[in-house]
Amino acid sequence: MGVAAPAGSEDAHAAALREWRIQVVPAPLRPAVRAFADALTAQRQNAERLGLRPNQLKTIEIRLDTVRDLALHLHVQGHTTWASVNVTDLEAFLACNPARRASWLAETCTSLAVSLGVRQVAGRERESAF
Repeated sequence: MGVAAPAGSEDAHAAALREWRIQVVPAPLRPAVRAFADALTAQRQNAERLGLRPNQLKTIEIRLDTVRDLALHLHVQGHTTWASVNVTDLEAFLACNPARRASWLAETCTSLAVSLGVRQVAGRERESAF
């Protein structure tokens, strides 16, 4: 049996991994990915504080990995802002990544859009976050 990790070391390790993932994102797309990571972390902390079931750190990693990979794909396609992304771009990303489930990507993209303040998400009107 191994030595128990100090309290918070799992969170510190996860924070370091999140920062690495964010730094890999091309600079023009990075601020939105950082905001997304911050929103996921805040959501987890709020759930813990309220005694609700928070997202697991692994769930946050998976969502951030997806957005990082999407950002890299979009940048190669010439996108320098998230505002220029359309459904065709997302479909192309899915075609290049068949292992990604559409529902998983849709959930991640919806979360990202909400954190970016996108007004139209999945055919529904949303209030701007900004």
